[in-house]
Amino acid sequence: MDNYMMWSPILLELSIAVSGEQELGKLVKKAASAFLRKLNCVHVSVLQDNNGCLEAIYVVPRVTLKNPAYYELIGEFERKLQQEKNKNVIVIEKDVQYYGFPLRNFGLFILGRNVPFQDVFLKELLPVINMLAQNCFAKFDADMKRRAIEAEFQKERHLLREIIDTIPDLIIYKDPKGVYKVANKALGKYLSLLPEEIIGRTDWDIHNKTDASFYRDASQKVIESGSVQRYERLIKCHDGSPVPFETIKVPLYDAEGTCIGTVAVCRDISERVEAYKKIQTEKQWREVLFKNSTNAIVRVDCNYCIEEINNSFSKLFGYKIEKVKGKNLNSVLMGEKCTISRYYTQVLLSGKEITSEGTHYTKEGLPVEVMIRGFPIIIDGELLGAYMVYIDITERKRQEEQLKYLSSHDQLTGFYNRGFLEEEMKRLDTPRQLPLSIVMGDLNSLKLINDVFGHQKGDRLLIRAAEIIRSSCRQEDLIARWGGDEFVILLPQTDIKTAEEISLRIKEKCDSQKDGLAQVSIALGCAAKNSVEKSIWQVLKEAEDRMYSNKLMHAKSYRDTVISSLKVALMEKSMETEEHAERLKEMCRKIGEGMGLSIQQLNTLELLAVLHDIGKVAIEESILMKPGPLTEGEWGKMRKHSEIGYRIAQSAPELSHIAEYILSHHERWDGKGYPQGLKGEEIPLLSRILAVADAFDAMTNDRPYRKAMSREEAIAELKRNAGTQFDPDVIDAACYIMSSARDKGTVLLSRFENRS
Repeated sequence: MDNYMMWSPILLELSIAVSGEQELGKLVKKAASAFLRKLNCVHVSVLQDNNGCLEAIYVVPRVTLKNPAYYELIGEFERKLQQEKNKNVIVIEKDVQYYGFPLRNFGLFILGRNVPFQDVFLKELLPVINMLAQNCFAKFDADMKRRAIEAEFQKERHLLREIIDTIPDLIIYKDPKGVYKVANKALGKYLSLLPEEIIGRTDWDIHNKTDASFYRDASQKVIESGSVQRYERLIKCHDGSPVPFETIKVPLYDAEGTCIGTVAVCRDISERVEAYKKIQTEKQWREVLFKNSTNAIVRVDCNYCIEEINNSFSKLFGYKIEKVKGKNLNSVLMGEKCTISRYYTQVLLSGKEITSEGTHYTKEGLPVEVMIRGFPIIIDGELLGAYMVYIDITERKRQEEQLKYLSSHDQLTGFYNRGFLEEEMKRLDTPRQLPLSIVMGDLNSLKLINDVFGHQKGDRLLIRAAEIIRSSCRQEDLIARWGGDEFVILLPQTDIKTAEEISLRIKEKCDSQKDGLAQVSIALGCAAKNSVEKSIWQVLKEAEDRMYSNKLMHAKSYRDTVISSLKVALMEKSMETEEHAERLKEMCRKIGEGMGLSIQQLNTLELLAVLHDIGKVAIEESILMKPGPLTEGEWGKMRKHSEIGYRIAQSAPELSHIAEYILSHHERWDGKGYPQGLKGEEIPLLSRILAVADAFDAMTNDRPYRKAMSREEAIAELKRNAGTQFDPDVIDAACYIMSSARDKGTVLLSRFENRS
């Protein structure tokens, strides 16, 4: 039997009935061929029967593969052989060792050596062999499926290993005892350990005691609670540097629901931590800038409701965050007056920056002029709110308004200036404004007031004149300061009669004020435009001409007023009295008469006697009224009064003819006087006469610092200074008069008639 099994080929036929589809037939053939190649087949023959069934004949010369299905099949054959051997064996040829077995009347099963294929009735074997082959193939198929599953498992396991090794995060699986079972290659980057080096070890083998205890407790908590644990912790790497990791640890269960350990995914969050630190630093900087900015800043949400305000905002508008948080910013700062602000709000919340200026209101309702800058907060394309910056420009606005005002107004009087009025004249020169009248006024003796009393008093005179003009005009009238002492009143839709009435009101108010030299006196002239053809500049010229005509007409009257006022001013400012002025005037006239001066010269000499010291009105009273001797510096200031008096007289047409005499009244005959150092007859005669008369009156009257001299002593002093300080001829004339030698007046006159 052993020889029979060792050397006898086995004839198997696999008759597999399949559908007529060629592709499926090929698949079956391929599967059968693969199976028999495992059994070292030496012959394969495929037949097609009449019924279209696929038939395959395989000859196996020697069994070299111990396949379980094969042994099972042979065992079945051997059992049947023992049962049928004695009665069913058919020997076809003696020289050929083989047996034929009829199987259940389906045919013969041939077993032996050198089986003659042509003598085998294959059709008889098919039903039986088909059943045996199906059993054998089914067992082989199960074995191959198992092998395929194992191969697929190994393939998937390899793929899984490749996947977890390519992940940069640490992936670790530990069993319930904390033993490492799986780890990916990322472990080597941080701990210098390969995955295979950590397998089978615990945290106590790798980390310090503190870290190992922490990881053990975390794993135990996950296993016991069955929940996911997330934590951040520094892991000390192989180079000693701490690296922040975020760890997610989850429990792992088998098919029966038993926890078989934990899986941890550890991610290096160094970049995130650094980014967070940077964000926090920037946030702190923003908070510092926000809170301490000198500009008022408020943060609003996408509905324009207040989220945060800084200290400057509270200081500027008076609100505290507790009172306004959540409220609409417009309603807080503007109330019902925020129409334009709502427009800018819509623009801002559309994602655009805004810049504007406007008036907002404090908690107390006070207006504040602010520049507004709005910056939308957009993150990932989503509008989250905005920052609003308010810069207080109240002072700037005030200055701008002041500059605007000054550009069109006279700063002193508050009237419009000439440039503005000229533009208004062009604008109003239309038929609709007819009749259009113009009043021009000139403030008398402003230059004189400035020179005598200083510009402060001159300014006060201008202001008083402006008040009179303003109070005499209507609200709609345009008043301008045309020049230094000139005013123009533009009267749209006003006839000449009304313009004259306004002029009369101005004159009456000026006359009602009595203030000596500082009394307001305005020369006025008016004209009107009644037709389009007439130029407005022509009307202005007519008003100016009439003004100067009126000024000349009243010049004499005003000159008398000025002279009277100057006298009063001089008496008030200096120690001179009206009696002194009268004495000096009389003495000068007598000396002048004795020297044969003309009536005109005598009148001029009298005026000079009264106003020669007019320059003293500009000298400090402390110097003028000082009871003791003056210092050198004080004398320097005192000597200026001649020049000041000269300028005063020059500035007033009524006094200009005595200006030279005023300038020279302190010159000396020997040239040692001041201010020009004139000598002898270079000094005007009237000034020489005044010097002698003034010296005599001064010596014969008390002063705060000395008693008066007698008449004789004074005459002796004059004679002693003749030829040095005084003109000798004037001294002779004065002494003759003072000695009451009236009978020699004709002789005296003849001596001086050539000098006049």
